[in-house]
Amino acid sequence: AAGVVAFLSLAATMSLREAWLTVALSVQLPLLGWIHERIAVRSIRWLAAVVAGVILVRLVLNYNLLEYPVGVSPLFSWVIYGYGIPAISFFVAAHFFRKKVAGLLISLLEAGGLAFSVLLVSFEIRLLVAGRLDATHYSLLEQSLQSISWLAIGSLLSVRDLRSPSKVSYFGSRILLGLAAAQIVLLQLLGSNPVFNDEFVGRYPLIDVLLLAYAVPSVFAFWLASTFAGNGKRQIAMFAAIAGFILLFTYITLEVTHAFRGPILVLGTRSSAELYSYSVAWLSYAVILLVLGIYFKQAMLRYGSLAIMVIVALKVFLLDMGDLEGLYRVASFLGLGLSLVGIGLVYQRFVFPRPASLPPPGNSA
Repeated sequence: AAGVVAFLSLAATMSLREAWLTVALSVQLPLLGWIHERIAVRSIRWLAAVVAGVILVRLVLNYNLLEYPVGVSPLFSWVIYGYGIPAISFFVAAHFFRKKVAGLLISLLEAGGLAFSVLLVSFEIRLLVAGRLDATHYSLLEQSLQSISWLAIGSLLSVRDLRSPSKVSYFGSRILLGLAAAQIVLLQLLGSNPVFNDEFVGRYPLIDVLLLAYAVPSVFAFWLASTFAGNGKRQIAMFAAIAGFILLFTYITLEVTHAFRGPILVLGTRSSAELYSYSVAWLSYAVILLVLGIYFKQAMLRYGSLAIMVIVALKVFLLDMGDLEGLYRVASFLGLGLSLVGIGLVYQRFVFPRPASLPPPGNSA
């Protein structure tokens, strides 16, 4: 039976080319797993490992696939079957082999299925946004969608690893979350930040590329922080929470810029109204964090609120004092002063309440 499968693979190698060759080879894996379920022979496991290795090299390390013809539509390109069928084949084969053995082969098959699933999603995003796999432009929209997909898959793998620990889930989640974090910091926050280039972010504020680039990743960051904190991994949770605060702060700031400057943020001059609006938006963000921190009894939210207040105070004294004029300058200092007084009263009332005074001695009944 294994010989028949081997000759089928050899026939596919001689007859097919490009993506269909890899698809034909991948279909052999569930067949080998089905045979091994009935006849648990070691040579079948070795053959499956060889076939899996060949498929992984062809689909992961083969740069020529970027030149394969896409077709009339990205939704019906070779990427769908070229990566979708191998991903299913790897997972089904792992299911069959797991009934009899455990070890490196199962990890190889699960890792291969995961790799093909991630590549399928990433290449489809590439085709939908850029139109071609070998396109040279890597826009902020594509970066945002790629980061969101990696965060989503990495988060699911983290939850799976917490419930049922496995090496594939553990390392897969760390690799995907690390790739997403690196891209968000190096590209979305720094290299491709629309403040520094002429990237088009959308015509309407709030429903734009900024929502995908900063707000959605911040939701994942806060969710991961809560998940890791609930499982005792407080250091990772702290880093995730800090990332969430920074991303949400960036989103709020750039949305204010978008409201005043239009779809290209580098255009236009800074007006007094725009500068004042930054202070209002940041103060509102700080107040919301403080209220949430008190309500949910989360010190991290209160620390984030205090950090935003420090930024607002520095902005008022370093920028608004010289750049704002007239009522905007008065409103900026007045708003900061009232906010600081109000936050102080809130801390005295809810965070550090004074102990109730004891009645003087001799007054007890």
